[in-house]
Amino acid sequence: LSPQFGSRSSGINAEYGDHRYTRFVMLLFVLCALFVPVVAKGSVGIVHMHGVLEGYYEHNNFKNHIERNLGIEVHLIDAYNYASSVVPIKTQVKNVGEMVREIASQYDHIIAVGYSQGGVIMRGCH
Repeated sequence: LSPQFGSRSSGINAEYGDHRYTRFVMLLFVLCALFVPVVAKGSVGIVHMHGVLEGYYEHNNFKNHIERNLGIEVHLIDAYNYASSVVPIKTQVKNVGEMVREIASQYDHIIAVGYSQGGVIMRGCH
């Protein structure tokens, strides 16, 4: 791993812990920083769904980083945490979709982000 991304001695991991999604967070941060101001006019929010066998609060570092550095509010979906993440995917898509639509009603634009299984669920929530 390069010293900038992923080594235990890098400033990124020292600040955010040794999380497997550090690169994912950094990539999303760069994409949001570059494209949101150009593409979106009006209010923007981010909705984030965690992966299988995880809980929403495990992604608080992602939420805090985006909110602190970009000023975009991040909503972590508190549903299907840990063992309940094995509920049939159609059920998850239906229920999370309702949550996403409710959050989306507060903004002109939303960015839907999913980590692992959360990405599959978010794709189904259109």
